[in-house]
Amino acid sequence: MAGVRPITYGLYDSGTYLAAAAGGRPGGLFYDVHHPVGYSLWLRIVGALTDSGTVLAASQHALGAIAGVFLWFALRRLKLPLLLSAVGAALVLWNPEVVQLEHSIMSEALYIPALILAFGGAAYAATSTGRTAAVWGFAAGVAAAVGYTARYPGLVWVPLIVLLIVVLRPWAERRSAALPVAGAVFGAVLVLVPYGVAQSRALDIGFEFTPGAGWNAYANIASDADCSKFTPPPGTRKLCDRTPPAKRPKATEFYSWDHSSPAFRLEPRGFPHSDDLFAAFAAAASPSVAKARNEDDPAPTPLAQIESVVDGAENYTGSSAGALSPMAARNPPIEANEQAIAAPLFALAPIGTQSLVTTYDDVKGVVRIHGWMVGAALVITVLGLAFARGFRLAALAFWLFVAANWYAAAGYNARYAVPVNIFALLASILILAGVWRTWVARRGPQPESSGAEPSPAA
Repeated sequence: MAGVRPITYGLYDSGTYLAAAAGGRPGGLFYDVHHPVGYSLWLRIVGALTDSGTVLAASQHALGAIAGVFLWFALRRLKLPLLLSAVGAALVLWNPEVVQLEHSIMSEALYIPALILAFGGAAYAATSTGRTAAVWGFAAGVAAAVGYTARYPGLVWVPLIVLLIVVLRPWAERRSAALPVAGAVFGAVLVLVPYGVAQSRALDIGFEFTPGAGWNAYANIASDADCSKFTPPPGTRKLCDRTPPAKRPKATEFYSWDHSSPAFRLEPRGFPHSDDLFAAFAAAASPSVAKARNEDDPAPTPLAQIESVVDGAENYTGSSAGALSPMAARNPPIEANEQAIAAPLFALAPIGTQSLVTTYDDVKGVVRIHGWMVGAALVITVLGLAFARGFRLAALAFWLFVAANWYAAAGYNARYAVPVNIFALLASILILAGVWRTWVARRGPQPESSGAEPSPAA
């Protein structure tokens, strides 16, 4: 806070979040559903109280600190050792990239705390009884659903939170998990249904949890789609690109953003309208596109397949230009994405440093090894599964979330790997806690604990 004022806002999506928060465009908060609008709503709430970018940064740091401290208490509630609980909390509290994102106008400032708070609520719901368990389950469901409103892949966390409430509960008490599970489902529905209804009313696109899936499918195949090799479905011929495939733009963003794209000949309103037509075209074109791409790229050897996985991991270790801009950079007074905002919520002066402190950008290059951290966490998990007493199912639930988010990010941007990194390492911490329980049980009486399973084979 002393070294950087007021807040980093020159990042790629910052202007989009600010514009949605400020309103004044068709669709209001939902004008651009490439991004869910929970974070823009957060900006609108904070902006109603203050126009200070510094206060916004402080509030986001506070939200992250609350999540990190609550994670400590949740891990201790599950009777994890002090050291493992401290490491888990440090993944949020002392993670330079998390702190840097909290000091930015980026949805991760809401997304990561929401995910962590949901897990903490699930831990308390699993270790409580009666109405208390139901209240904690409700809070966990609400927090998980808020995570979805900040980033679409957070939707996966909602059913997994329900699963965690069950598998973190002592084996003998799992039949009594119905009440907190019901609370979690009710809490999630209480957020998701109004969100879907508001989005539908704003854009007239129906009730959609992942709006624009058809557009995205079209954008992924459009550069190689040749309408002479398949029959476009009725009403979609305008999506045929007359430019020879070799001369077309290869960036998927061109087909979903650029108004010279064939997409806008079919649907001038843009993303995500007429999504069913885009989905139908993509489904019809995909077989011929896959065949053409396979002819251009012969089947990879086993070694090449391994290398492609490694390359995917290394995508998360690069500089990812624009993902997290240097904190010391001096942005223009009005960043390009903000020029069309009718009523800016915050007085965003040029970013600058106020002291000689080392910026987090200098530390960033040291910690940006997401792919290898996830790989190490996976190795620890696999090796520990055979020896862990408890927490195995919980760790696997974490890995389901990691896999879904890794797939959704697809190496597109390094900042997308930050929450993946945290949850992969948390999964390995749970497995290590299970191994520790096995060691303690073999040395003496088994301590009473949550998350235990009836036998190592369960």
